[in-house]
Amino acid sequence: MDAQPQTAHQYRERLAEAMAQNNAAVRPIFATIALNYRCNSRCSYCYIWQQQSDNAPLADLQRVIEQLANLGVLLISLTGGEPFLHPDLAHIVAHVRRTGRICSITTNGLLLRPAILRALGEAGLNSLVISLDTINPRLYQAIRGVALSRVLQGLAHALDERERRPDLAVSLNCVISRANYQSIPELIAFCRERDISIGFQPLHPAFASGQQEVSDLIFRPEDTTALAAVLTQIATMQVDGYRVNAAGPYLEGFLPYLVERRLPAGFRCNAGFLTIAVDHRFNVRSCWSLPPIGNAAADLVELWHSAAYQERRGRMMALECPGCWLRCHTEERSPEWIDMLFRTAGRAEAYAG
Repeated sequence: MDAQPQTAHQYRERLAEAMAQNNAAVRPIFATIALNYRCNSRCSYCYIWQQQSDNAPLADLQRVIEQLANLGVLLISLTGGEPFLHPDLAHIVAHVRRTGRICSITTNGLLLRPAILRALGEAGLNSLVISLDTINPRLYQAIRGVALSRVLQGLAHALDERERRPDLAVSLNCVISRANYQSIPELIAFCRERDISIGFQPLHPAFASGQQEVSDLIFRPEDTTALAAVLTQIATMQVDGYRVNAAGPYLEGFLPYLVERRLPAGFRCNAGFLTIAVDHRFNVRSCWSLPPIGNAAADLVELWHSAAYQERRGRMMALECPGCWLRCHTEERSPEWIDMLFRTAGRAEAYAG
């Protein structure tokens, strides 16, 4: 592989060239591995919890982690399903850290207990992201199908671990839907009280795992004014110092996407250059909403540079896909995210060394 950019500025320049020419001159810097396809939550907008797949074998996961490191990714995010259902989670985190990559886990928070959190801290976990759409118990039960109290208890344990190990970043991620959007300012205030940052993503059709979407969660044209007011309030709270982890242009895209499923004019997706994903069966995906493009049993560096991957990137830039609005997949809106990733990677590599 050609020498890769070592700074965020160099990477952004190379990314622009790669997108203009549709080639693999830039490495992916963000990777996601699904450790399983099973979940102990019961989210109304996702059907993974109805599956009973096995956990991915540890040895195979370790091999994939090494391949991703060779490919040049900076961050490996462990997801599912629910990653805390994997019995070898601490070993997986430790292996990610041995390669010098940033390691993040995204979880529903139901299984966060002191012992496993301590083990993950000792393994070197960098970031823990907890999915939380509301702090209203009734609303949480309606959306997620389980009791909010269990998640809040898990969050409290995670914050205790952060107290013990301050370099562990604990944050929330909230999926904005018609059911919860009016309760979001309260959730942001909750985060400020606990010194937690919060990020957002709009509800996507792809979250339904191929099933029909839940009508109560989908915005309608008559919701436009109220939704716009809440989004404005989120932006104002960010200016006022609340820890909202979302760039202005990203937030601006929520209204047209949520109400009309419309992306900005001239938008091109860069996910085929920035990111790569591996599912629990080790299928390689350029995007979770598209079919696999290969399998991690093959060499990932060769696959990344293949004609098939180049053709897929071109289709994604042309939006020949279901379409999504996610922070790390937006072209000119990504510089802040890329800068943050390179800064964090430098600290993580020093810690691993």
